[in-house]
Amino acid sequence: MKIKLKLLIFCLSAITYISAQTNIDSLFNKAVDKSHIQKYQDAISDINKAIIADSSRTDINIFLANLYLWSEKRDSALACIEKVKSTDELSDDFFDAYLNILLGSKKYFELIDACNLAEQRKYSNKLNLIKKKILAFEGIGDYESGIKLVNKVDNKHFLTDKTVSELYNNLILKNCRQTIAANYSLDVFNSIKAQHLASLAYSFKVDKHSIELSTNYANRFGFNDVQIESTAYLATTAKQYLYLNYGYAINASLFPQHRTGLEYYFPIVSKWDGSLGGRYMYYKNATNKSVVILTAHIGTYFENMWISIRPFYVIKKDLRSVSLVSKYRLYEKNNRNYWGAELGFGNSPDDMFAASQSSFNELMSYKIKLEKSLIIDRTSDIYFGLSYINEQIHQGTIIGNRSRYTLEIGYKYRF
Repeated sequence: MKIKLKLLIFCLSAITYISAQTNIDSLFNKAVDKSHIQKYQDAISDINKAIIADSSRTDINIFLANLYLWSEKRDSALACIEKVKSTDELSDDFFDAYLNILLGSKKYFELIDACNLAEQRKYSNKLNLIKKKILAFEGIGDYESGIKLVNKVDNKHFLTDKTVSELYNNLILKNCRQTIAANYSLDVFNSIKAQHLASLAYSFKVDKHSIELSTNYANRFGFNDVQIESTAYLATTAKQYLYLNYGYAINASLFPQHRTGLEYYFPIVSKWDGSLGGRYMYYKNATNKSVVILTAHIGTYFENMWISIRPFYVIKKDLRSVSLVSKYRLYEKNNRNYWGAELGFGNSPDDMFAASQSSFNELMSYKIKLEKSLIIDRTSDIYFGLSYINEQIHQGTIIGNRSRYTLEIGYKYRF
């Protein structure tokens, strides 16, 4: 009788256990299905019920950590995955989640340590491991170590992977501290000779700041002029910087004798940024010599696109005017490849043509521009631009209109 009773108790316990595990698996499967349609909060609720029934299952705890990451609850994801780590059951699934969570949380130093631990524990996904290491080195700004990692004999074969190749190219680009850029534009009119503008610039980085020295040349209206210009981009925080500019014209027959700029750039909210600043130009041969211009800009990124709007408020003696420039860019996977469009009315002081006519243009103009940037190799790009401008001009005592067509070409090399 006692044997039969024990057998009955064992059978009931087994049925209860199997039933409980079936219920846990059902909750797990429901959570997975809900995660596929991005109902993360409902999935988290189901997984927590499963964990209450059996907290020892690492697969469920790992999935919960992933759910927190996907729903952008990174602190909860970290706490959950650290709990799994403490059990020392460090499977490939664990490292898949752990590395993703550390990367998503921007804990780059911890990510490097986690990659080293994954190697020690014979983590099988070597491709994922090298991707995460590259991203970690990029995140801490140690581009040189990331480059050396990929260049190791045992790792060079990973460059056949498109993502690794792109990450490696990005490291090389960011590790470059100097840039040489050359630009040329040809202006063709329906009534006068073609005119030429050219510039050559050299820039270099000092810590997180950037300094640029450039020479601009203009040939138009029978005059030649050269402007020497210096520009600094001074980082104040990780996402804020100050723009400073000064230019001096040798002859001041076309360019303003003095040109200065000051502008502060800052983030507004996620994916939105703005700026406030001004420009000052002094034309020694013009009737109204001093031009003060207030400006601002607001821009936003969404998906693979960028849009910005920049107004200019011009202050001259007996003159107040407003100009507006809007820009749009459509980026490819590598954002050095893009198409762009620009619409504007009025005269922008940042347009070299508008600022190189011996005085600041007071008349109205309307502009449309298309542009294309292309990667040549890992460190160099080429740029093309084509513009149509309809602008007012003085014709004796009356104001007329003319069409202007501008072709631009630029080249940039980093080293």
